[in-house]
Amino acid sequence: MPPSLPCEWDNDFWADERSFPLDAADVESPLKPEELQVLRAQYEKEGEYVGLQTKFNYAWGLIKSTSRPDQQEGVRLLSEIFRNSRERRRECLYYLALGNYKLGNYAEARRYNELLLELEPANLQAGSLKSLIDEKVAKEGLVGAAIVGGIVVAAGVLPIDVCASPLPDRYFLAGLLAPNSRLRPITLYITLRDTHAIMDQSSSENAQSQTQRPGHRDMMFCHECADEWYRDEHGLSCPECGSDFTEIVS
Repeated sequence: MPPSLPCEWDNDFWADERSFPLDAADVESPLKPEELQVLRAQYEKEGEYVGLQTKFNYAWGLIKSTSRPDQQEGVRLLSEIFRNSRERRRECLYYLALGNYKLGNYAEARRYNELLLELEPANLQAGSLKSLIDEKVAKEGLVGAAIVGGIVVAAGVLPIDVCASPLPDRYFLAGLLAPNSRLRPITLYITLRDTHAIMDQSSSENAQSQTQRPGHRDMMFCHECADEWYRDEHGLSCPECGSDFTEIVS
């Protein structure tokens, strides 16, 4: 019997809250092996010409799995959809956040979830996931970083398993170079963007006051290729890939 799938691309993804689990914790309930096999078989059957819906459904099933390799593969597939199908990015945000949360990539989980909350402030599932992420971050005592002269100096190190996360160029690697195709599990220094994501409210206020000082330069981030640059040098569009899907991160 085929599993109950989260959504169809040709429907309004946001019109019915049942597109999401009633609570983010529902992701701990994996599909039955035979249900996941249905999704895998369809994905493999379509092969090189796999459709977006099939790919999304399989990634969704993998993220619900209790197997870490399955979860990593699910995040990888969703990341491909997010990068290559601009019109489908919004639908991917919640499950990218959820997959990274399950993998322990809390900075990335928060980044995707906050992007979704910017689009859908009243989204109950994203709000529930935000609480789960915040609880994990507080429980595991993730440490922030100090900002000195616009440069991030590691005041703490955040161990993150990023096997399948699209996070290449904007991280300072702790003595290891990651392959272009996939990062291996390594220890990463927190970047400026992640610092803003995990600092508490008082630290955020201090950072804001700091960025308002004379001589501050806006740092831009591209969601298409993960490039970073100064706004006063190259403007709002990404100088690397030309994308306008960018954001001021400091």
